[in-house]
Amino acid sequence: MTRQRKWGRAATALLFALAIAGSVDFGRFLTLYWKYHVQALKGAEQLLVPSSQKEAIVVLTGDIGRIPRALELLKVRGSAHLLISGA
Repeated sequence: MTRQRKWGRAATALLFALAIAGSVDFGRFLTLYWKYHVQALKGAEQLLVPSSQKEAIVVLTGDIGRIPRALELLKVRGSAHLLISGA
């Protein structure tokens, strides 16, 4: 077998392994995404840990409902700091 063929087979095997690893990783991502999506639809409270004095709520703008939700969390959690980041 020539040197070129050996490298060709090695490259093919490497690309195949990378494709499988990428598919597995993407599958894990979709599974976690779906889990959190279902929780959000149910209205599950994701902040079950008691607030501390060092806690701050950070809001990234870009959606119409984010700032009202942050203000609601600020009130519920009793946090002292709110940072709104965006244009």
